[in-house]
Amino acid sequence: MAKRDQILIRPEREADRRKVEELTREAFWNVNVPGCDEHFLVHQLRDHEDFIPELNFVAGIGDTLVAISCTAGRRSRVRTAANTRSSPSAL
Repeated sequence: MAKRDQILIRPEREADRRKVEELTREAFWNVNVPGCDEHFLVHQLRDHEDFIPELNFVAGIGDTLVAISCTAGRRSRVRTAANTRSSPSAL
């Protein structure tokens, strides 16, 4: 268990989603333009076919989220000698 003053980095959980969106909104609100859309982008990324949940992380101190990392990218496929396809994590 992390001490209260230590930053713990871990995979994002379902229960973190709203807090992640709120943290994103607060970080970008009125920075370059009035308001922001970044929190909505984070929300939309989770439903996209290229979203990779295993690469989504949060950083927290105690119960407070202080940073996030959201990743979307193409999932790679590997052709085997038997001409089957699989993701690298399944190899």
